[in-house]
Amino acid sequence: CLSTSTAKTSPSSNSDVFSACQVYQNNSCCSATFTQQLSSPVKGVGNFSWLQCGQAKLSSKCERFQVAVECFYRCSPNVAFWQNPTYKAGFLGAPLCSNFCDDWFDACKDDLTCAEDWLTGFNYTSSGENTCKTPCKKFSEYYKNGTGLCTKQWGDSFKYSQKSGECLNLN
Repeated sequence: CLSTSTAKTSPSSNSDVFSACQVYQNNSCCSATFTQQLSSPVKGVGNFSWLQCGQAKLSSKCERFQVAVECFYRCSPNVAFWQNPTYKAGFLGAPLCSNFCDDWFDACKDDLTCAEDWLTGFNYTSSGENTCKTPCKKFSEYYKNGTGLCTKQWGDSFKYSQKSGECLNLN
């Protein structure tokens, strides 16, 4: 498991029912309590808001993709294969399948954000809440396509891969 504030030290089965991320319930780096934050409508995780532009919620199709990505990061025991060597709570270059990236972009293209890179593109309040430092725009204006979304929203965490059978499809 990655060294995050919500992660277990090693993956294990969970006896409590997961509210989200059910695919990882029997071998997970997160707890059932953590997954409650990812029950629809999701506003964000911890102090990190997904709703930076005053919208009440993400579209349901976009939310499903954002939840799948968050579940991979927080709950998947496999994310450790791509652990960032200089930042143990992060990962680097996990190959997302091109069709997943393109579908994710199509699902979110009309939703709003105010940062291209959700790791570095925000200001933070003293309580740790993210706030906009650039204008609110549609995802399609920040990312342009599935390649842009997969390679920019979470910094270098993911790469866009067209190698079928050698990439991750988080659906």
